[in-house]
Amino acid sequence: MIKPTDDRKTQAYRGQKNTFGLLPGDPRCGGTCPGATFGPGGCRESLSGRVTPVCYVERILALRPAVCRVLAHNTRLLLDTTYDQRLALFLQEFLRFYSLEKRKKRTTDLRYRLHWSGDIPDEEYACALREAIEACPFIQFWGYTRSFFSVPILAGLKNLAWYLSLDSCNFDEGWKVYQKHKDAGNIHIALMAKNNRKLPDGTRLVACPVDEGKKALELACFSCRQCFSGKSIFFRTRS
Repeated sequence: MIKPTDDRKTQAYRGQKNTFGLLPGDPRCGGTCPGATFGPGGCRESLSGRVTPVCYVERILALRPAVCRVLAHNTRLLLDTTYDQRLALFLQEFLRFYSLEKRKKRTTDLRYRLHWSGDIPDEEYACALREAIEACPFIQFWGYTRSFFSVPILAGLKNLAWYLSLDSCNFDEGWKVYQKHKDAGNIHIALMAKNNRKLPDGTRLVACPVDEGKKALELACFSCRQCFSGKSIFFRTRS
């Protein structure tokens, strides 16, 4: 089974397991992020004086080895398998989430974050994920990706808000992908930058209140709800 996570930021109540993660980083080194960016402003930029890249997951893994073991389990389980087995694993996890929420008499506003760590490793994974999401219309999914090849596969899903995670390294490529698929209705932008909050079309981005220091991390997504609304988002980077 996929090992889900009770993420402090994304859960609706303490202890709710409404996400799962995979190992971050370059697939050539065992990670699941083929779209990882390594240059200045990138998600895996290496800064002087830091042992780990700027990726927030790397900091967690350095401090909590048990988390690394969970992510490694999920990565092995979902990558070393057939399409049908992968689809079955997704469905098993999503139905586990729904069944537990139903027992708690929570059958509305069910939100599931895709990949609090890691990303879409390949097109077949994205296809299996789409099929599983379509089979669970009673759950609203959201997630952020640098695997731009997943966008045409996941575009148009009514119960998925899919954010292109852009920075100074991949912005031009990601902006072209966004322009091509934005009319699908569920494709949005999450920009990681120091200060620039405007897109080339003039759209002003809504900042994540946790990154701005205006909201505590605990249960933040459900009290904020900006990413659920389909608004393009700004995440402040310190690098």
